[in-house]
Formats: sequence, C-alpha cells, structure tokens
Amino acid sequence: MVALTKTSSPAELAPLWLRMGQAVLLTAIGFLFAQLLTYDYRRALPEARIDVNALQFTRGEAGSPPEQDYGHSLDLPYNWREDGHPDSDKEVGTGWYTAVIDLNVPPNRLWVVYFPNITSNSTIYLNNEILGRGKKLGERLGQMRQRPLYLNIPNGILHSGENLLQIRVQSGRAFHGSIESFYLGPEQAFKDVYARQYFYQVTLVKVIGVMLFFSAVGNGVIWFLRREETLNGWFALGCLLWSLHIVSNFHAKSTTLLGYLEFLFRYQSITWFTALLVVIVNRYQQIQAPRQERVIFTLATSICVILPLVPTLYLHVISNLLVGAFALSMIAFAYFTVLLNNTRHRSLTDFFIATSIAIIFFLSVNDLMATLNFHERKYSGMSAHYGAPFLVILLSWKLIRDFVRARDDAEELNRTLEARVEEKANELERNYTRLREMEAKNLLAEERDRIVMDMHDGLGGQLVSALSMLDREKIDPAQVSETLRDALTDLRMMIDALDPVCDDLAMVLGSFRATLEKNLAGSNMKLIWKVEDVPATEDMNPHKVLQILRILQEAINNAVKYSQATELTVSTGTDEGKIYLQVADNGTGITCESQHGRGLSNMRRRADMINASLHITSANGVSLRLIL
Repeated sequence: MVALTKTSSPAELAPLWLRMGQAVLLTAIGFLFAQLLTYDYRRALPEARIDVNALQFTRGEAGSPPEQDYGHSLDLPYNWREDGHPDSDKEVGTGWYTAVIDLNVPPNRLWVVYFPNITSNSTIYLNNEILGRGKKLGERLGQMRQRPLYLNIPNGILHSGENLLQIRVQSGRAFHGSIESFYLGPEQAFKDVYARQYFYQVTLVKVIGVMLFFSAVGNGVIWFLRREETLNGWFALGCLLWSLHIVSNFHAKSTTLLGYLEFLFRYQSITWFTALLVVIVNRYQQIQAPRQERVIFTLATSICVILPLVPTLYLHVISNLLVGAFALSMIAFAYFTVLLNNTRHRSLTDFFIATSIAIIFFLSVNDLMATLNFHERKYSGMSAHYGAPFLVILLSWKLIRDFVRARDDAEELNRTLEARVEEKANELERNYTRLREMEAKNLLAEERDRIVMDMHDGLGGQLVSALSMLDREKIDPAQVSETLRDALTDLRMMIDALDPVCDDLAMVLGSFRATLEKNLAGSNMKLIWKVEDVPATEDMNPHKVLQILRILQEAINNAVKYSQATELTVSTGTDEGKIYLQVADNGTGITCESQHGRGLSNMRRRADMINASLHITSANGVSLRLIL
C-alpha cells in the first residue's frame, strides 16, 4: 500500500486510563497465550516413569563407555560446549554422559527412553548395549535440534539394582550441545506423548514453514506486479527469512565452513526478520519513518558484521545475547507502534495484530531464556515459530481486505465512470445530431444561395437579355433564339452539376457531351473526344462541377465564334499527380486584345473560385488547360 504520513491531534487519543488498560490487557493476553502454547508437557507425562534430571559428564574420544570414571556431576539442562573447558574450542568435541538408574524390580513390559531435546549427535547405551542413535557420530551435526528422540528398550536389558545409561555425544564448536531432562517409562504410555510432541515439534513447524514460504511467494508476486504495494514486498521478504530460518533448524549442519555459515545465518535471519517487522508495521500503519528505519537497518547490519568476528568459544552465548536483545527490542517496538495506533483508531484488526506480536515476544523471551539455560526448555527448537500463523493470517487478512476494498472501490468508480461516459456519449450524440441538422440546414441554405447566384449570373442574365431584345422595335429572331439557347444550355449545366456522380469527372463530361455536340452541329467544327477515366477527387461538389462546365462552355463558345477552327479536341488526364481538363482547337489563335477580354477573365475568376489554375497558350490554335 502507498505509505502516507499519519498525523494525530491530542483529541484523537483515548483517555490515559483507557490506553494503559488496553496495553495491560493486550500484554496479558499475549503472555497467557504464549504460556498456553508452551505449557509444561510434564503434566501429560505418565505417572509410571523415571525422571533423569542429573548426570555425570566426562570429555574424551573413547569409543566405548567409561567403566569407572564417569566425570563430574551436573544438573540438567546442560550445554557441555559452553562449560569453559579448554577442549570447548575444538572443531569437533565428544564426551560421555552417565546416569545410574536404580530399579527394585525389572519391568515386566516394554520400556522406552524418551529425550524431549538432545541437540548433539549421540549414541545411547544401556548396560553397555546400544539402544540407538540420535544421529550417527561423525556425520553432519545438529540433525536432532528440532526433533524428540524415542528409543525402545529390549526386554532383558533392564534389571534390578543399578543400571548404567550412558550417552556419547558429539557436537561442533559453533553448535549448541545441550541436553535436557529425559525419561524412562512404559512404551505404551510414552507412545502418545512422543507422537504429540513430534507433531508439535516437527510436523506443525514444517507446516508453518511451508505457509510462510507460500505467503512470501504470493506477496512477492503481488509486489512484483505492483511495485507501489511496498507492504506486500516487505512482508514477502520477512516471511521468506522466517521460512528459511525454520529450514535451518531441520537441516543437518556439517563441521566445515558451510556449517559455520549456516549457524551465522540462523541468527542473522532472526536479526533481519525482526528489523523488517518494524518496517512492515510502519507500512501497515501508513507511517513514514525513513530515519528510524535507516537506524534499525544500520544496527542489524552491524550485528551481522560483528557475529563472524566473535571467537567460536563465546559465539553461542554472545549471539544469543546480542541477537536476542535486538530482536526483543524490535518486537516490543513493533508491538507498541500497533498498540498506540489502536488506542487512536480502535481497530479490531489492530487489536489482534498487537496480540499476535505480544505472543511472539513472550515466546521469543521463552526461547532466549531456555537457550541461555535459565530454565529448562518446554520442548525442543524455537517456540516463536508458533506465533507466526497468527501474525501471518492477520496481516494476510488485512492485505486481502484492503485489496477487496480497493477492487470494490475501483469497480464502483468504473461503474460511475461508465455511467458518466454513457451520459456524455448520449449528450454528444444529441449534440452531433443537432449539429448535423444545423449543417444540413446551412448546406441547404448555402446551396440555395449558390443556385440563386448561379441563376442570377447565368440564366437570369440571359433571360433579361432576351427580354431586352424583344422590347426593341426591330427584333432579330436569330439573336433572340441564340440567347434563349444559351440560357437553356446553362440550365442543363446546372442540372448536370447536381448529378450524384459529380465526383467522377469523366461521367460529368460524358453527360455534357450531348449538349456540346448539339452546339457544334451548326458549325463546320469536328469534335475530337479524348476524355479518359481519371482518379476521383474528394472535393468535387456541384458548385465545382458547375464552374468547370461553364469554363468548358465558355472555351467552346470562344472557339466556335472566333477561332475559325475545323477541329476541337476535349481531353482529360493527369500530370504530376494532378488532374487536368484541356480544350484545344486548330484555329487562328488568340490576339493580344482578346487575352484581356471579358470571357477569359470570367474563366480565370471561375477557376479561382474552385482553387484551380488556368493556362492558355496560342500556338497553332488555342489550347486551354484547367488544372484541378
């Protein structure tokens, strides 16, 4: 989501007592829920059992159990890789735990040894008989970090009196070498305990890891497609780090450099996830805090740089203290950020998200204290993983809800825009219809005016001239007949100009040819017709056609009257992409006085009216070319 700065006035804040009460309530809920998730499973252990809470330990590379010197006594839990012994700094260390178990009578049914948590590679012996292995010595280390160990005791091995249970352990210097209290008891009673613990410690954690991975993939795809959705991007990165951290707890570590780097990654992933948690909360609350985030990233980077510099003898303790303090600080900071926002806006989603962060905080405190041996771990591995589903589900719900709301808003906006577009389209259609009606009226008026003007200039003048001739005392019938014939020709040209095929010049000239031949019938002039098809022109309209025909008529009349020609050629064609109409005769040509006559000036005026050019040459007759 696009980050926006939130500002709050004092009036937005809830009363102090309400804010304090809500903080206490949320903290209490988180603590109680964390305790519920990490309840002491001993309450579910069978009563018929033997608790092993103290052992003896000795270091050594011996391949067989020690027979007399069992080492110094110690209480569980115990991490033998951090006991300060000079051998603790070895690349790979080995040792022996020994427990003496007194039985009044041997069991009459199958018994088992149940280890809730043993992180070292181990081989378990009972009365010098191998019961089984947590992981074969010499192989990759740390395989048992997240798994309980359950071994059957064959009948006949346990006997009355003292029984020696001995455990050979092996661990790398960078890895945790702890062992916690374990139990002996009837197989039937511990089977359900082991199945339940395996589900919580292995199966459920793997399911959480898969859920985190797919959440990372889904949110990563959304961020990749919509880079402005920064909350999805940071959330995807945080989920990916957490899922990889879970994988590192199940993956067997080697004694090589790769194993050391895997150990560092486990702590660095915690560091960066908790740093990203603050960024995710800021994006969720739409808070812009670039300076704060730069400080957090600088601290996280510093921790990741410091850890490889720590001597391996102290690496485990310093890593837990340094990373633990940073992680708990970041989780607490994220918690109070959400809590403060919830006191302002009273969002139910914020309430649950704050509770889920509080759960993660108390589970992380439990993990840190157990790792530092302040108390016995409730179960193997990290318990903070169990807080992941609550936070992931709530943030995913928030993202999905915001996405659905944004989609609904977008759909509503689209519907509104579509309605407005439709309304505007209808309005434009109505305006366009009115405009077409107005244009049609204007065109009709313009065409009426043009026809009136053409009739006034042509037919009207000729009729007036004929009437004037008839009013004279001496009437020349031939002259009146010629004038009326010209008027009739002009009327036919006006009619031909209105023909619907006026955009086809050849068709227009073909219609005019019949009139032309009648006019030439009384002369000794031969008509040569060379009109060819020419490309249609888009701007050909009745007005333009009429002017072309009048120019053509004027040219022919001049040729008949003055040229004394025997042939008259009418032709069309194209020259350099332009259409032309040419009238040529083989007469006497044109004099200088005639070039400035009224007939030629009328033809030039009509050519200008239709944006055409008129070229007249007088060599071996007169040639008139009208270029359209």
